[in-house]
Amino acid sequence: APKAPVRPVVPPAGAMGQGYGEMPPGIIAPGEMPPMPGEGYGVPGAVPGVQKKVTVRKAAELFSKTDKTVKMWAYDVTPKQGKTYIYRIRVVLYNPFAGYKPYLKDPKYNLLVGIVGPWSEPTKPVTIEKDKYLFVSDITDDGKGARITVYRWHKGWLCKESFNVYPGDEIGYPKETRLYQEQSDGFHELREQVDFSTGAILLKVVPNKTVLVREPLGKTGEFDLRKEQATVIIFRDKDGTLVKQDTSNILFDRDYKICKSVRKEQLMKLRKSTVIRYKRK
Repeated sequence: APKAPVRPVVPPAGAMGQGYGEMPPGIIAPGEMPPMPGEGYGVPGAVPGVQKKVTVRKAAELFSKTDKTVKMWAYDVTPKQGKTYIYRIRVVLYNPFAGYKPYLKDPKYNLLVGIVGPWSEPTKPVTIEKDKYLFVSDITDDGKGARITVYRWHKGWLCKESFNVYPGDEIGYPKETRLYQEQSDGFHELREQVDFSTGAILLKVVPNKTVLVREPLGKTGEFDLRKEQATVIIFRDKDGTLVKQDTSNILFDRDYKICKSVRKEQLMKLRKSTVIRYKRK
């Protein structure tokens, strides 16, 4: 019968010249990642075809606590705009020499594939802000459409434009707008084409509709209910979700408050700084 293929084993640092030779297939070379917990793999001296299970233990079971700390960063590259996340993390230290007694200071840990640390405390809620926002502000003069304000981040500035939109129309489109960029000598005024397209389609406009307004009372979770007359719109966003807004409840919307706050902060900075006005070429 033909011999099973073999592959060279890379010796650990400082082990060159010790003649590790070649290892049979299925054996993990020193320095390579071991399998995940519970998968198991062969170890030197094991009977061919017999797998021994490896273990993962909590750090507290093996080592005493230490005052030394190591800073670690973790990045989430999958969040979606407008969503809020809470994170926690734990460290898993894998042993690349699991299964190799000659390489271990303490051979009794030869089947220990990893050490698992405790979970961290959950972070505070992290909200991923959107790059565009839209809010109904009024009804058009003819009473058939709605006046909708669109906010859009562009070059670090929250730009704002309003559009008259009728049922069946897309909300927003590219428009030349004014924005400011902060430089060493102050804020420079710019006039640029900014894309305010939202991908949302206005479906319905209902003027002078009685709505129930829920107004928060402080930060205690209590609220006040009252009836008001408002303009109501229904639109389908770019993801196909139906969204309903009205000119009364929108005043207490979280995103609306964020946009108003950012715009107010921007204007305050402009008033306290030198502004270099735009000169059309």
